[in-house]
Amino acid sequence: MRVKKTIIREEDFGLLIWSPKLDSYFLPDQDVVNDIRQILKIKERGLTETTWQQEFDKTLVADLLTIGFESDVKYLNRSLESRLSAPLDIYYDYTHACNLRCSYCYNYFVDRKVTMSEDQIVQVLTQMSENGVMKTHLAGGEPMINLRGFETYLRTAEEVGMNVSVNCNGTLVTEKALEVVFNYGIITLTFSIDGPDAQTHDFYRGEGNFEKTRRNAKITAQEKKVRGNGPKLQYKAIHMFNTPFDVYKGLVEVAIADNMDRIQFHNPECSIYHPRGYYANPEVIKGYYERVQYVAKLQEMYPEIEIWNMWNPLVGCADIGLPGYHGCIGGQELIAIDAEGNIKPCLMNKYDLGNFFTDWVGNFRRFWTESELLADYQKMVNQVDPHCEPCEIYSQCRGGRKTRTITQNRDNYLSEPIKLEDMIGYDPYCPIDFINNQSKINIPKKREYRLNHFRRINIAHTL
Repeated sequence: MRVKKTIIREEDFGLLIWSPKLDSYFLPDQDVVNDIRQILKIKERGLTETTWQQEFDKTLVADLLTIGFESDVKYLNRSLESRLSAPLDIYYDYTHACNLRCSYCYNYFVDRKVTMSEDQIVQVLTQMSENGVMKTHLAGGEPMINLRGFETYLRTAEEVGMNVSVNCNGTLVTEKALEVVFNYGIITLTFSIDGPDAQTHDFYRGEGNFEKTRRNAKITAQEKKVRGNGPKLQYKAIHMFNTPFDVYKGLVEVAIADNMDRIQFHNPECSIYHPRGYYANPEVIKGYYERVQYVAKLQEMYPEIEIWNMWNPLVGCADIGLPGYHGCIGGQELIAIDAEGNIKPCLMNKYDLGNFFTDWVGNFRRFWTESELLADYQKMVNQVDPHCEPCEIYSQCRGGRKTRTITQNRDNYLSEPIKLEDMIGYDPYCPIDFINNQSKINIPKKREYRLNHFRRINIAHTL
């Protein structure tokens, strides 16, 4: 298993650093940028590590060692004026094939027969790495349904230095699949689970799948224990505005019992497949915020496991995305490519940005720098809605999810392509609107993670 390199990208605003060691992005304070550039030159000349570790400020050296500068680093300078040289994350699925058919799936209407060739898998990941994309998220479809494709994906990612998180439904975890998972050093392996019992989970995923998923998750946790290392293991629940509270509590206890490292409630149900105005329904908004606050209580009740809540200022989340950028991170700090090569702002937002293979002949750099569709989208999404302009916590949500905005603006959510004007506006889950309709709610101080000379950048799905 190769040690993944710390990646440093030169951007028009300065340096952007990816730390595989911490699974995080960092921006250095301006007063240490020149020192970091000098250290990079020392490392390029192949001088001993102690040269820079002894020469520079001890607190800066301590931060750099924490980030991962003791090993090799990869430096890229392809900066563009007034925009990112490439997205930071890519949501890239190589297959639409799946052995389940969950009613809420964001890929419910795709052609399930489509799977990329191994050459295409290699091409996409190689292009992403060469252009400075630092992390890829693999879901699907079901990633483990095609083990040759799955192994090609993970092997290629390791060879090009790409960091991978995998989301599976947990029903197809075999001995061979586990061998692939543990051989290629993925960061996170997520098992989707929709309830703490068979009745709840199997309602969405089919009879018998609750027991399969739990059994295979426990086998994976045991394998990690035997090996002494492996990916962070987590359960992730799709939850609705009216999911019963005891389901959340039960899921946490199931995750603890099954030796998971984390339980994630980060992504509530969010889909364009709703009638106009669905997410503006007061009952839906009230239910969502009650569950945000309840998960916060669970974090206090169960300190023995990491619990991810929704990214919402009402529970003290940090800023998302890069300073100076506005609107949804989809199509900016992250991008999505599906199994047919179609490029979208994110998995949920089906706005068409062209095809990686047919429109751009497999050249991601050309797409990112020359696509008029992308330029128009980024211009639109970067315009701060008048409602959001005076907001003091805008950087913690950046206007929310465009998926929910789309449901505010259109009825024909299946028969017509999404247009730019369908995304004008802000998320109806707006925390300020919610607070203004409540009493005795104070916004907690936002949580920040920073080292002495660096601040973490959070690429997160908001609200």
